[in-house]
Amino acid sequence: MSARRAGPAWWAALAIILIACGAVRLSFLERTLPYPLHFDEARLGRSAADMLRDGTANPQFFQYPSLPIYLTTGAFAVGLALDDPAPRTDPGDVGLLVPYYTRPDVVRVARVLFIVLGVLAMGLAGVAAWLAFGEPALLLLVPLLMSLSNRFLLQSWTYLNVDIVGAFVCAGALAYFFATDERRSALHRAVLPGLLTGFAVGSKYYLGLVGLPFAIALLADRQHLVRRAALIVACTLVGFLLTTPYALLDRETFAGDVGFELAHYGGGHRRGGGTGDPGWPQLLYYAGQVRGEFGAAILAVAAVGTAAALRAAPRRTLLFLSFPLALLLFLCSQRVHFSRNLTSIHALLPALAGVGILTLVRIAARGPRSIGGGVRRGAIACVLVVGLLSALIPWRRVRDSYSVPLDARRKAVQWVLDEIEPGRPILISTELQVDVRPLLRRHPVALRTSQELLGGELARIRGTGAVLVLVDPAPGTPLSRAYAKALHALEGYTERGRFGEALTAGATTVPFQMGNPRLLLAEIVVP
Repeated sequence: MSARRAGPAWWAALAIILIACGAVRLSFLERTLPYPLHFDEARLGRSAADMLRDGTANPQFFQYPSLPIYLTTGAFAVGLALDDPAPRTDPGDVGLLVPYYTRPDVVRVARVLFIVLGVLAMGLAGVAAWLAFGEPALLLLVPLLMSLSNRFLLQSWTYLNVDIVGAFVCAGALAYFFATDERRSALHRAVLPGLLTGFAVGSKYYLGLVGLPFAIALLADRQHLVRRAALIVACTLVGFLLTTPYALLDRETFAGDVGFELAHYGGGHRRGGGTGDPGWPQLLYYAGQVRGEFGAAILAVAAVGTAAALRAAPRRTLLFLSFPLALLLFLCSQRVHFSRNLTSIHALLPALAGVGILTLVRIAARGPRSIGGGVRRGAIACVLVVGLLSALIPWRRVRDSYSVPLDARRKAVQWVLDEIEPGRPILISTELQVDVRPLLRRHPVALRTSQELLGGELARIRGTGAVLVLVDPAPGTPLSRAYAKALHALEGYTERGRFGEALTAGATTVPFQMGNPRLLLAEIVVP
């Protein structure tokens, strides 16, 4: 099956979709900075910052391959140059800290780079589907369907991570494979496939499985098989070492870290939870994860698409399926649960769902001729199929995924700056981990734990005109009742709003939590 030509209108529409996806993610980023959203971000960021600080190219950390780390390092270097071109005492001070980035403009460059990679992965997945199944409409359907995946959305904007880099490389590799499937030269059958496979390994080790369709095609050709097999293996090694050179230059650290990861995947999490038996239990777990991302309707349509594609182009369909099926088989052979390991599958499943949608539209368009001509029947079929799917898609979950409000701490700080005259004291719960730097030039700021506040600090602010930014605990908890009693005793106490989403714990001390914390904003009116 050769791909039908995609005219300029298709590419223009794809560009519009990708730009819109990028704009949405950038808006999410701006609403949450300078607060990080995932602990694992430090695993990439610290290695990159250490490399800048020490002036070395050795990450000295190989639980992840080095390509994502090098990308992060380059982005940090650009961010540092743009943020402060003057000499620094610590070249590795990129401000990638918790509870907030101390240099958000530096980290922003890296976060934007990873957003761009995620959006490009959506486009490349559409290109791969179009080239594999010959339908230009897949250029648009695939990224639109990928937008339903909460997991892919989160991986593409919330933090610096290896999975989105891997999804980008794998989608690009598959697009290249189907673009060159009919070419037989060593360059397209061994050299470039090997390099792309090596880059995939260099983004996340087991994603080297994306080389499986290249290997199957090579075996099916039987042309110069031994020579080209050796060449593809050699080029894979070269591609990997280009992205992770210290796997060879720092072999002891590399072997130790990779051994740790193998034990981690095979043995499960050391602290319990997130672990299951290999085989069927893992398959059921990952199947449940995929169903939760897209809904049963999309999975059913993907099954229809798989059957239709196998009937129309069995060879290309099997080659397309070889990578995600091999990846799923690998994940099911391990004990550890990592739903983010499905990121690359979330980039490919929409291709099959897209084929299924087009198949159902064509079936529906064969309706009675009394309905009208072919164009009219096709339009009605599109409306019926899309309408039915729209009714079955879990829109509430999709809506929640795209509901990213301005961080409550940002909202509270901005309110103080806009509404409160300079000089009035600000009292803030330390558990909220507020970035108080914007306040310091205009207000005296005191940070106190909830325990300190309830131990007498609140009682001492009567008549001071202080502004309070406090933890808003879950209703009915001991902390909530204690706060209510203490605040009720204050003269001139006036609530200004309750903001945030993640209710903090009911204890008097709350450990640092990622996310948008629930807070109470109030002020003491001077009598």
